[in-house]
Amino acid sequence: MRHKLFIALFASLIMSSSTLVAQHDQFQFSRLDINNGLSHNWVTCILKDSKGFMWFGTLSGLNKYDGYKFKVFKHSISDTTSLSDDFIVSIAEGPDDKLWIKTPNTFNIYDPLKENFIRNTAAYLRSINIPDDNITSVKRDAKGNFWFIHSVYGVYEYDPKTKKTTHIAHIPGDPDSISSNTVCDVSLDSKGNIWLIYYRGALECLDPETNKVIYRSNAISKNYAFSNLPFKLFIDNKDDFWAYVPTYSSGVFYLSADRTVFRHIGKGEGADKLSTDVISGIIQDDKDRIWIATDHGGIGILDKSTFQFKVLMNREDDSKSLSQNSIISMYKDNTGIIWIGTYKKGISYYHENIIKFPLYTHHLSDPKSLPFNDINKFIEDKVGNLWLGTNGGGLIYFDRKNGTFKSYLHDKANPNSLSNNVIITMCLDHEQKLWIGTYFGGLDCFDGKTFVHYKHNDAIPGSLSEDRVWSILEDSDQHLWVGTLAGGLNLFNRATKTFTHYGREQPNSIRSNYISGLLQDREKNLWVVTYYGIDVLIKKTNSFIHYTHSDNNPNTLIDNNANSAFQDSRGLIWISTREGISIFNPATNKFRNIIKEDGLPDNTVLDFQEDAAHNMWVSTLNGLSNIIVSGPNNALKFKFVNYNETDGLQGREFTINASCKTRSGELVFGGGNGFNIFNLSDIHVNTTVPNLVFTDLQVFNESLKPGEKVDGHVILPQSITSLRSITLNHNENVFSIEFAPLNYFNPDKVRIQYKMENFDQAWITADNNIRKATYTNLDAGDYIFRVRNLDSKDPKNELSIGVHILPPFWKTVWAYIFYVAIVAGILFVIRKRGIKRIRTHFELEKEREEAKRMHELDLMKIKFFTNISHEFRTPLSLIMAPIDKVLKQVKEKEQKNAIGVCKP
Repeated sequence: MRHKLFIALFASLIMSSSTLVAQHDQFQFSRLDINNGLSHNWVTCILKDSKGFMWFGTLSGLNKYDGYKFKVFKHSISDTTSLSDDFIVSIAEGPDDKLWIKTPNTFNIYDPLKENFIRNTAAYLRSINIPDDNITSVKRDAKGNFWFIHSVYGVYEYDPKTKKTTHIAHIPGDPDSISSNTVCDVSLDSKGNIWLIYYRGALECLDPETNKVIYRSNAISKNYAFSNLPFKLFIDNKDDFWAYVPTYSSGVFYLSADRTVFRHIGKGEGADKLSTDVISGIIQDDKDRIWIATDHGGIGILDKSTFQFKVLMNREDDSKSLSQNSIISMYKDNTGIIWIGTYKKGISYYHENIIKFPLYTHHLSDPKSLPFNDINKFIEDKVGNLWLGTNGGGLIYFDRKNGTFKSYLHDKANPNSLSNNVIITMCLDHEQKLWIGTYFGGLDCFDGKTFVHYKHNDAIPGSLSEDRVWSILEDSDQHLWVGTLAGGLNLFNRATKTFTHYGREQPNSIRSNYISGLLQDREKNLWVVTYYGIDVLIKKTNSFIHYTHSDNNPNTLIDNNANSAFQDSRGLIWISTREGISIFNPATNKFRNIIKEDGLPDNTVLDFQEDAAHNMWVSTLNGLSNIIVSGPNNALKFKFVNYNETDGLQGREFTINASCKTRSGELVFGGGNGFNIFNLSDIHVNTTVPNLVFTDLQVFNESLKPGEKVDGHVILPQSITSLRSITLNHNENVFSIEFAPLNYFNPDKVRIQYKMENFDQAWITADNNIRKATYTNLDAGDYIFRVRNLDSKDPKNELSIGVHILPPFWKTVWAYIFYVAIVAGILFVIRKRGIKRIRTHFELEKEREEAKRMHELDLMKIKFFTNISHEFRTPLSLIMAPIDKVLKQVKEKEQKNAIGVCKP
């Protein structure tokens, strides 16, 4: 593939020991737009803040990006703490980690703690001794000081450490002061010198100690007549100067660090010219190349040593090219990623560690690109070029030195042409003849000029067993073996041009007629890969042995449906199947099996290659896996690094047996969308450890804003990114905490785990599509929510936040005190009533006892009187009888009365 956007896919092809070594210099971009959540595709400005968040200004709001999703800030009429306007002109870092957001009419100060905006910038500026808010731009230098460019009064430097503001202004009559207060831009070189550029292009250098002008240059104004143009100044890491006027057709003005070379870089023909003069930004990448963004002219990448450009342009049918040629903004962050804002196509961003695999694919707009995408087989010839067998596009010869492709197609009118355009397999023999296995076209032999055909013929017993050829191998004895889809195995006799057949119906033969792969091992045994296990033709005995799957034996083949076989530098045989990988150790005659749960991207494994570091590369139906192998053969250890289309692969799905290793050590893998060629040295792993941050708190699936009240109280007094603890009421304990590793290389591959201490028993691996933990009905108490990055070797690379769940009011301390008081009161009342009852009972009993005693006394009295009466009655009775007798005898009344008185 060749492309205007992708300059020098292979910068040089060096012949050494009959081997071509390709040096890749391919620029492939990733993209973000409104489909990813960006508020608008017109991206005006870009910045990365101190926390690691990316900020994008657009025509319709300010966007905060964490590598996974956008948070959009917009103007609201009813909210005075929102943006004053949705059209964002620029974003700059300001003191106290605040961002200065410029809109068409004014600046807004974004407070990251409160996540709101301060529109009254004049009050803040006066607090740091800047008279008013007529500021045109704000810049932060490498020392951490801030430069405020005033439209009338010159430049103010603010040191946040000392809280001191230094005013740099024109002083009439002082030739050492700056020449004018109308400064366009300010920048510092590596020595700390202050450089100012003015509206006519004049350049001045100030001594940082005295703020006096020590150098002036009028190179631009002398040679070009400009008036009132807002120049921008960029100083590279070699202290060379690059000046330009955004949106104005003036090109770029270069001044060398020693001030001896001045040149204008503009539109024109030739390698040292831009495609347009309208410049929108200049940055320098980590390889010291100067990137010049243009309007309608793409990006020019300048090699300073030759002053020649490589122009990157959009290609409509290439999703990995620059999204648009109209560039509005450009920014390089601290990890080396280059972010590009376009006019109508969102964001493109580039780093060589993001898209790692150079891709060859077909482009309609480029007739010199790969003619056909669907690749089934690769063969390298003796000069380092590649033969490509395609799935319908015939045979393709790739001349790598010239970067050209030549196609060979089936022609019904030409019997010497390719027999069928669907090529399944190929083999280059010792005579450099190319043997081609086709689908329903039989076997072809190509000597570079003529195709010789070998097909099945029922009338000829020695013909090819069938016309669907699936695998071809020339062994060490120069025997040609041909495996077919359903006709078994064939051994070709070059002398007689006939085939010997091996089929499942024969004794001492293979067990399946479907042959998917062939391999000759170090012992010259022939491994026949079939849909019913592996059949091995032992060289010494000329007999077959068989390996199949057994449910009762874990040391057997993992699945009988096998795809390919490969012997590595350790002597181990790797078998790809539809259920994983089986690794055969000839020393133990046992298999070691690997499946998706061990780290493979998919259980359907298609093909293998081994790199120079003796590690394996495995193609699957779900991407490419680099298996890093360590340990002895009988105790292998594996580490898996998996790649997919976001890394630049032709796609997630590869093709069976569509891979090869060149003599220079390059690996080639192909599929339905072209092929990738790469060296191990080309695969750069990003070592930057992403900064973990909390990004959102949701209560009952509703995101909370700082200061927002929930049921009358504030849960987030400030942004959760800066909080160390949160407190929730008992009825707010259904909540989610969202987090993100601020990684912009391959965020979907960052492995994050989380754990709620005092609740979760073990670490939980986060879903990268969600990246949040949800908890429901936690008991009241104190918890610590922790997040860690599994890819970081630093155990301290963790993030935590305290979570305090308040109990309901009936479970608070005061409630329990109240409960104790109530219980105590009740017990006191019960005790008091009990005592009273006891006393009453005692009194009653006492009264009863007294009544009883009185009764008993009365009884005693009665008894006493009864007894006394009885005691007296007897003698009285004895007395009364005579008295009564006397009374009866006495006649006289007086005597009767006297005697009656004596009567008792």
